[in-house]
Amino acid sequence: MPQTDFILTAADVVTNVDLGGALVEHKERRKKDKECLMTMLCRGNVSETQRMRMGIEPQSVLLEEATGKVLQNDIGNSAALRPMTLSASTKGVVARTDLVDTNVYLCAPEFLVQFSDNWDFQNVCQDFIAGVLAQEELGHKVHVKEISSAAYMATVANWRAYDAVSRDVLQRWAHPFSPDTNCLAVSGAFGPPVTDFRQRRRNLYLETNTRVGLATRCTRDSCIGAGTHIGDGTTVHCSVVGRGCRIGEGAVLSGCYVMDGAVVGDGVYLDGVIVCSGGQVRSGSTVGRGCIVGFLSIVGENHTLPAGTVVSLCRLREEEGARGGRGSDDGWSDDGDVDWQQLAPTDKVREAARGAARGAMVSDVIWDHGTVGADGVGFLWEGHGRFCAPRYSHAHPEPDDVRAWLAGLQEELAGLESKAGGGEDDDAAAGGGEGEDDDPEAHFKQEVVETFLRCVKEKFDLSNVVVELNGLRLAENRTFVDCANYIFTTILGLACPPPGCARAVYHGLFPTEMPETETKQGRMKLLAKAMSLMKEWGSLLKKFVTSEDDEVDILLTLEEFCRGEGSFQGTGEHGEVFSGAFEGLLQVLYHDTVDILTEEGILKWASEKQHADASERHFLDQARDFLAFLQDESGSGSGSGSEEESETEGGDSSEEE
Repeated sequence: MPQTDFILTAADVVTNVDLGGALVEHKERRKKDKECLMTMLCRGNVSETQRMRMGIEPQSVLLEEATGKVLQNDIGNSAALRPMTLSASTKGVVARTDLVDTNVYLCAPEFLVQFSDNWDFQNVCQDFIAGVLAQEELGHKVHVKEISSAAYMATVANWRAYDAVSRDVLQRWAHPFSPDTNCLAVSGAFGPPVTDFRQRRRNLYLETNTRVGLATRCTRDSCIGAGTHIGDGTTVHCSVVGRGCRIGEGAVLSGCYVMDGAVVGDGVYLDGVIVCSGGQVRSGSTVGRGCIVGFLSIVGENHTLPAGTVVSLCRLREEEGARGGRGSDDGWSDDGDVDWQQLAPTDKVREAARGAARGAMVSDVIWDHGTVGADGVGFLWEGHGRFCAPRYSHAHPEPDDVRAWLAGLQEELAGLESKAGGGEDDDAAAGGGEGEDDDPEAHFKQEVVETFLRCVKEKFDLSNVVVELNGLRLAENRTFVDCANYIFTTILGLACPPPGCARAVYHGLFPTEMPETETKQGRMKLLAKAMSLMKEWGSLLKKFVTSEDDEVDILLTLEEFCRGEGSFQGTGEHGEVFSGAFEGLLQVLYHDTVDILTEEGILKWASEKQHADASERHFLDQARDFLAFLQDESGSGSGSGSEEESETEGGDSSEEE
């Protein structure tokens, strides 16, 4: 048994946090109070959208504010603090519902004694900490340490978290743990034991000896391992493809994880799918969102696998006799000791699957052809329990799923409030009418506005604001520029009185008087305010504007904002005040201290608007002088072409520098 304090962590934690400071703080607390048994590291300011993104259970924690001592800790679908009696010495109690346990704990040596005495504990947070808090007479204490929002720490506790953490790693949130640092050893079955990934544009990572066909598109946030061959005309978008894989021609992979040695045939469509090592999806097949093709399993040719289906060589079986005693016929062994049990495939099943992968479909194993297709291999995994629910699926949640889940939480909260005596909702009139819920774009816009204004009001640092907005983006399955458009217009809106769509709690962030734009002096004052806001929040906006096309999208949104059209129609926002200062606003966004828009992006927007109807060229005509200046600057430059290029290097040849 260790004789000093130690760090206990789960094997599925991904973090770049330096725990040295927290451990010193824990040891100092232990010197003053020997009953301090554990310090639990938690992430704070976690929104419900972030919980949805990671598949995290709700958690309610009652703390002693001055010391961080845990008084009560509840986790579950309806986590709610229970009535309890506090001692007279307890002061400054605070209830937190925004904390998430990271599965990293700083422990005293006595922790192991307590854990061994309670042999039935299965989970540190849910069992051990609850047990310690329930045994007040022993005097043991648990404290919370909130980690810095600038650091990254997450637990891969389910498929949803697997997807979210993988994307975070690809997007470099967990740096230095990113593919191109090549710091992690891998299995050498499909290549050398050390990786040699190199980063390309938009977080595209490729190892050497990767063969990518002509006209193949590998877009942002993707990773392709050594020895993999991707056929002509295939699209790989936001996906990870392991080593030694074979992807056919004309296939589409979006939000997928194709593991080492897997095969995807010609013309296959995969959306949010995991294909495990040795798995196959044969030509012409379509596999729906949230599906998993297990180890050595095969989806047959021209077959459609419904969303959420799990195919495996393993399966869950009812107790003995419930299925007519098929165990001896299909290569499985039976054991009826429990109602449901996981039966691992026998050697016979594995060999039959390997034979089918080589084309030998004749065997005495009876596959579930209704699920996997006529030439498929595997069984339907008849999962049960909460981890099979869509909330825990690796596929991105659809916006309707997110809204339904958040609505359920709001109904539950409303029920709790009504039991407690209710309360007035002084913001009921804000946010638009009932019809907004029927408009996904209006809902998403309102979510971005609310999230950004909350971050401004609570003075979050920039890294935390990015995490909040990026979590919303992923939960709503949106692009970076979708977020950027509404972040941008909300920033501009801070120069005007509060719009009707802003809740009363945020009105203090806005000026009380409308800018005067009839005179040149008034317009210059408005542009000075816009410059100040862009200097303050431009670094945030630039994290979501990643290309010239995004800049064009920003300008098209600005036109709608100034006209009060599209998503800005009838919202009470004051975009029209900027319509007379459009050219000046372009200069603000182009200014080198702001640098939101580039010369190429602005000229590309102008080129696209050049042949539009006269009514659509109003702002283009207003900006003629500035555009002429940019064209002169461009003409006097080096003459090098635009950096626009295919997002992936083509050529059916090895990746070599």
